[in-house]
This record gives sequence, structure tokens and C-alpha cells, in this order.
Amino acid sequence: MISHSHKEVIGMIESAIDESKLELKKMVKEISGGAPAGSAPVINTFDYVFDSTLQSFDQAYAASKDTYTSFEKTIESTMNLFQDQYAPSKKAAPKKQKAIAA
Repeated sequence: MISHSHKEVIGMIESAIDESKLELKKMVKEISGGAPAGSAPVINTFDYVFDSTLQSFDQAYAASKDTYTSFEKTIESTMNLFQDQYAPSKKAAPKKQKAIAA
């Protein structure tokens, strides 16, 4: 159950991130296109910083995704231990006494 929820959350987050990146890149392109003449060095610097920021964000996201996966595994292990520890144990079947022939 946790794994399924995790995959759904990851899918929604990744979709939102991809959409945001596309919108930001579109916005930067529009701003760059309307820049005054002679501002190419500033635009190039801004593009470089923008791309670096996106890469840093991607790295942070990947690290948080790994952390969540690790957390998920820990929770599942803990739940399994808890279930094994407190699960009702099966009682052994009573032994049948052999009749002594007289």
C-alpha cells in the first residue's frame, strides 16, 4: 500500500516539476528575446545560472526521492516485524494418547 501511494505521489510531483520547468524555460526565452541590444553577455550569464539552478534542483529532488524510498523500506520492515511479533501463533495440535493394550 505504501509503495503504491509512493509511486502515485512521485508521479504527481514529477509531472508538476516537468510542467514548471517548461514554463520557466518558456518565460526565460521570452524575456531573453525582448532584451535590449548589447545585453547578450548578461543573458548568457543568466541562462547559465538558470540552467545550474535547475540542475541543482534536480539533484536535490533525486536525493529526496532516495530518502523517501529508504523511509518507505524502513516503515515496511518495521510493520513486518510488528506483524510477525504480534501475530497470533498457531497452537500445536494436541497429541493423541496411544491406548495401551491390555
